[in-house]
Amino acid sequence: QEVNEIPQTRALPCRLPHEAEAYARLELPAGPDAAFPGVGRLRTVAQETCRDRFRGFVGVPWTASELEIAALWPSPESWADGDRLVVCAVFRLDGDPLTGSARNSRQ
Repeated sequence: QEVNEIPQTRALPCRLPHEAEAYARLELPAGPDAAFPGVGRLRTVAQETCRDRFRGFVGVPWTASELEIAALWPSPESWADGDRLVVCAVFRLDGDPLTGSARNSRQ
């Protein structure tokens, strides 16, 4: 099973062209000794979180937007290192960079 991983990110000012914009974060309520819940469960939690918070950030429902959601969740390896963070980002499906923030853009 192929897994897309993003080992690190770089913050840029919104005025510069960028591939994606993080718009929500969720720290999962699992202690340091919690067992890895599985990719399927984490994917579901991440996708639901990102869909639920999309409209409040962009200003239109995800289904009516020209933007797409990237939902990121811990891998088994990062979970073992204490990673409990879900991150939601928006990006353009056509591959063009974003310029400025998507916040309240109604795109």
